[in-house]
Amino acid sequence: MIKDFREFGDFIARLRREQEKYGKLTIAVDFDDTMCHYDDDNIIPTVDRKENEDICNLIRDIGDRAIFILWTCRSGEQLDDALTWIKNHNIPIHFVGVNPIIDYGGKKIHANIFLDDRAGLQQAYEALNVLYRRK
Repeated sequence: MIKDFREFGDFIARLRREQEKYGKLTIAVDFDDTMCHYDDDNIIPTVDRKENEDICNLIRDIGDRAIFILWTCRSGEQLDDALTWIKNHNIPIHFVGVNPIIDYGGKKIHANIFLDDRAGLQQAYEALNVLYRRK
């Protein structure tokens, strides 16, 4: 049996309600293959794909109208490399792997929406474009 998933309009309506309730949406953003291209042979990130550039531009355009959390598995030197890359590309990230707004006490963070190449990236990208009137 195929499960009915939320229609796009319902998805947007829920995000609007959450935006009104909290004042700003909390957006968790993956790094590798979302903001930048990544391959196993080269852990230094690059923006060499249009979709990566589009995500970065969206984040920059939204800026401080949302709270951005870097949502990545990177740690240590690789995390430092990612943070340097983010700073050099003028991408606003407010927190890394945590959310002080709503703390459930576990490892799972709260976010209203996730920009992640492994989790509905196109739908999230389109929804944020609608909410922040980029289209």
